[in-house]
Order: sequence, then C-alpha cells, then structure tokens
Amino acid sequence: MRTDLCDAGTSDICCVDPLSGSVLSSYKLKPGETGKSMELVRVGNEQVLLVGTSLSSGPAILPSGEAESTKGRILILCLVHTQNSDSGSMTICSKDGSTSQLTSPFRDEQLSSSSLCSSPDDNSYDDDIKLDEAEAWHLKLAAATTWPGMVLAICPYLDRFFLASAGNAFYVCGFPNDRPDKMKRFAVGRTRFMITSLRTYLTRIVVGDCRDGVLFYSYHEDVKKLHQVYCDPAQRLVADCFLMDANSVAVSDRKGSIAILSCKDHSDFEYSNPESNLNLNCAYYMGEVAMAIKKGGNIYKLPADDVLRSYGLSKSTEAADDTIIAGTLLGIGASSISVLNMISLSLSLSLSLHCEQGGNIYKLPADDVLRSYGLSKSTEAADDTIIAGTLLGSIFVFAPISREEYELLEAVQAKLVVHPLTAPVLGNDHKEFRGRESPSQATKILDGDMLAQFLELTNRQQESVLSTPQPSPSSLKASSKQCPSPPLMLHQVVQLLERVHYALH
Repeated sequence: MRTDLCDAGTSDICCVDPLSGSVLSSYKLKPGETGKSMELVRVGNEQVLLVGTSLSSGPAILPSGEAESTKGRILILCLVHTQNSDSGSMTICSKDGSTSQLTSPFRDEQLSSSSLCSSPDDNSYDDDIKLDEAEAWHLKLAAATTWPGMVLAICPYLDRFFLASAGNAFYVCGFPNDRPDKMKRFAVGRTRFMITSLRTYLTRIVVGDCRDGVLFYSYHEDVKKLHQVYCDPAQRLVADCFLMDANSVAVSDRKGSIAILSCKDHSDFEYSNPESNLNLNCAYYMGEVAMAIKKGGNIYKLPADDVLRSYGLSKSTEAADDTIIAGTLLGIGASSISVLNMISLSLSLSLSLHCEQGGNIYKLPADDVLRSYGLSKSTEAADDTIIAGTLLGSIFVFAPISREEYELLEAVQAKLVVHPLTAPVLGNDHKEFRGRESPSQATKILDGDMLAQFLELTNRQQESVLSTPQPSPSSLKASSKQCPSPPLMLHQVVQLLERVHYALH
C-alpha cells in the first residue's frame, strides 16, 4: 500500500517482487481516497485482499478521541495470474478494474548473489531465484462497499469471517456461499472512541481504541451478538496490540510504552459485568511509539547439539519463526534477533511501520555441555516473543524468561544502572525512565540493552560490577522477612546473558 505517490491524497495497492523490489502489478484508488489498512482473507479455497480506505484526506480522529465524520470503503481485490510475453512490463489495474501494460523501470535490474540489494551494474545474477519472465499478475476488483467511517483496521476471524472497523464501530463480516463479490455483516460492536486496531486469537477478539485502551469481546455465532468481556484498567491511546493467548494481550500506546495485560481469571461467563478489569502483568517505557507489534517465536539451537546430534543424543530443531521483516519509509530491512518475566533488546532501522515474521534458527555460542546429560535447562521454544517496530526506526524484541532468571538479571541490572562504567551517561534515573506511564507497583520488563553492557566488560570489570553494593532498600521491592539474596556468580550471569544476547549475532 502506497500513499502520496505523485499528488497528496493519492494511493495505490501494488504487488512487489520480494527479490528485486520491482512493481509487478498495481491497483489505483480513487482520487482523494487513501489506503488505511489491508489484510489477506480466505474465501473458500482462495484468498482475497481486503483494503480499507478513507474518502477524506483529513485526520481520522478528533482531539476528543471521537471518530471524524467521514466515509470509507472496503475493496475486495482478487489476485489473478496471467501469462505475459513481455518480461519487462507490469500490469496496472485502474479503479474501474481495467488493466494496462506499462514498461517497468526495473526490467533490467540484476540481483547480486551475495546480497539482497541489487544494482544494474551487478551481473552476478542467480538463475535459481530468477522469476519466470512469462508470468504476470494483476489485481482485479471483485466488490467495493462504502462504510460509515474510515476503515483503520481489518483482521481475519476464524476461518470464515473477518473483522473491520469504521469509526467507533467494528463489524463481524463474511462471504456467504464463498463468493468474494457478496459480503455480509453479521454483527456490530461499538466503543466510545475511535478504534485503531483489531486482533483475534481463536474465538477471542481484542479491540484497541484511542482512549479506553484494549477491550475483550466474544462473538456468539448462534445469536449473532458480540459481548464485551474485559476492559483495560487505565485509559490508553492504543497504537497497536495483539493477543498472546485467549486471556493475555500485549499493547503499545502512543506515549511510548508497551504493556502486557491479562484476565484476572480464565472465565468469561459473566457478560453482565464488562468492568472485569484486566491485570497489568508488566510494562516497559521505550520512549518511542511502537506503531506495529507482532508475535514471534524462538527456538534455541545449542552448540553441543551439532556434536551430539550425530550420536542421537540431542533434540533436533527444525525451524523457528523469528526472523523480522520490517517495511520502512526508506525500503525493506531484515534482521534475525532473539531475545524476556520479560527482557528487551532493540535494533535500529529506518521508520518502521509494519513488522512480520519469517523463519530462522539460532545457534548460541555459549551453553553448558551438561545439557546432554539432563543437568542443564534450555529453552526449546518461546512462543511469546514480541516484536515492536517504532516510528523512529527501532525494532524492540521482548521475550519471556523464567522467574529465577528474571530475579538474577534484575539484581544484575540494579548494579549496572549505578556502576560508573555502565550507568546512564547523563546521570538519569534508569528505573524512573523505564517505569514511566505505568504504576509504581507494576513489574518492570528488564532492559536488555543495559544488561548487554555486562558482556562488553573485562573479567575484572564484571567482578567489580557484581560487587557493587545493592541500591537503597527504598528502590527495591524488599520485605522485612525476606531472606538475603545469595551472591551473584560471575559465570552464571555471563552464561545466561550469552544465551539471550549472542543470538543477535
């Protein structure tokens, strides 16, 4: 989806060759119509592309948080495969569905075998990844409907429905008889303010609006009704959110924070009380607005596996969906990063507006060989990794760790933030900064970048950090009956940090 191509307020939907970046097909929207959201949805045995638009170039949200009184459309586009003898052309579909062939400026572009970046002067083209020059694709409009508001969010739901928002309302829609040209609305739910995001997990629906935070809903197909189940304990300007499971949600706001919320219990039978507030599990202030967050997964492959695998002594790791592909205003970047109770790491790209998952396997350089004897615990999979792309171009990764690991690294972090070698350069209060926009009693996600400094120190400097006196009791969650924590062991801290942070390399 591209906006402001030649003039302000012009948009199109295009198919892009992921290898060369050339535009293979394009569908132009009406003059003054702006694309806001899109999603692939299955209809029968095929998939269609749903595109939500705005028919106004003005803002979507009023200062009060209410939806702007404007119209939008949902376009249902089918991707049609055709044969094309002209290898240097692309198919453009106008708003009335007609197509035309134009010469592509990328027809002579060559691709380097050693890099995803291409250059016309690079002749080392790999024939194995060359696209079939006789193939062509174009987008065909199957149907278009006008909606009573900007369509800012679209989300697939189960196997036969999809959700779409318009203003402060969201709808459960579907395609009767598996016909993409016949769309039907089955149910509607409303919030007080503008809806900015929609996510689902099995039958659970989470709605993010620009004032009331995240709201949990359940859809009852037999009566075609939506019921609100849980709501956010605080007002929150939701930037994006996703359901980690049916009872837990990760949400980023427009003040630069990310939080994990969950239900007080796993029962949703009392629909008469929608004020069953969610619990704040943990929070982290990034200082950057994460406009896109996704769920990822890590599978750790340990170095002992390579040797022991030949003897049938180690578990095999086939794949892990944790490569990050981020679409930016300057192009496309890709990174493979692994990271927290939780822990955070960050990278930097150009302005990241969208993140998706890929696949990769990480081989960590440090782990205990005793694992092969069952004496060392390792993480085979982490399905709750969170990937966040921010407006300033950073990518933050959050991954779960065990309670024991969290307590160990929390103690290390408390020493790092006050030690002269690793404390913030400007003398800022690290705990106050990372704890902004969240209650003081909330569990704080550990700062992976702060902890990573420990691995850059010499052995003597590491020992100096660990011997630093504990901060004042007022800054720690201490109990008068709590037993003093055991001394931190250097090799234990280094091993744990290597397991997490060396996956970056």
